Amino acid sequence: YISRQPSPFPFPSPLSLSLSPTPSSRPKLHTHTEHSLLPPHPREY
Repeated sequence: YISRQPSPFPFPSPLSLSLSPTPSSRPKLHTHTEHSLLPPHPREY
């Protein structure tokens, strides 16, 4: 699939991650990214 969609980054793009067949890896990565980008919410803690 890499030849069809050449990604500029060496690591798989978020799109390919979301399309990846592993459902367990996707939510973890998504939540981790969201937590890193968004400020920590007090109610979450």
